[in-house]
Amino acid sequence: MGATEQMVVVQILTLLCSFYSNEILFSSVTIPYINYETTRKDIAILFATITGIHYNCENVIVSIIAAKDKGYALGCVLPYALFFAMMYASSLSQLYSDYTAYFIVICGFHLTWVTAIYNLNSTAGAKFNWLFFEPWAFLAIVYLDNTGVLNRSGAIYAYIGFFMLTMVRYLLLMNNIVNQITSFMGLHFLKVKSKTKVAKSQ
Repeated sequence: MGATEQMVVVQILTLLCSFYSNEILFSSVTIPYINYETTRKDIAILFATITGIHYNCENVIVSIIAAKDKGYALGCVLPYALFFAMMYASSLSQLYSDYTAYFIVICGFHLTWVTAIYNLNSTAGAKFNWLFFEPWAFLAIVYLDNTGVLNRSGAIYAYIGFFMLTMVRYLLLMNNIVNQITSFMGLHFLKVKSKTKVAKSQ
């Protein structure tokens, strides 16, 4: 099962629970043959976890085996391994229990930026520079947060700064991609011709 099919199933389950009642998520269900009682929420999470691990591990293993440069192939996995390190390190923050969803967004947005660069390099046939200092900066912030060097407000500003920097770099990347594509095709992105020019051309 691919990532698209996996996400479709998970989103359908989430939408069904939203349309009807949140009680559906927490209602009990007994798994046949083993008579194990759990909730629909746990089943959805388990399904997403197992299929996600299978899909990603299969891609990583097949790619490394097929790669001519094994060192480079392993290096390309490093940013994604560091993402999991960032997610685990987040749980050590003094803010984690109050802002869990925000930590997921911060780490996820960083991964989105890295993936965009990776996809761009893959499409262009260019070599992917897998060395990123941002994960190490994030881990340093968590360390200062966890050890008390940064107080609560200082940690909040540090995480916001990390997120804003990632957002700016991501938007600049998207802007460059769009501008280069539209310039090559002779198009104007989000630019409306004036009525006088349109009338003259007609």
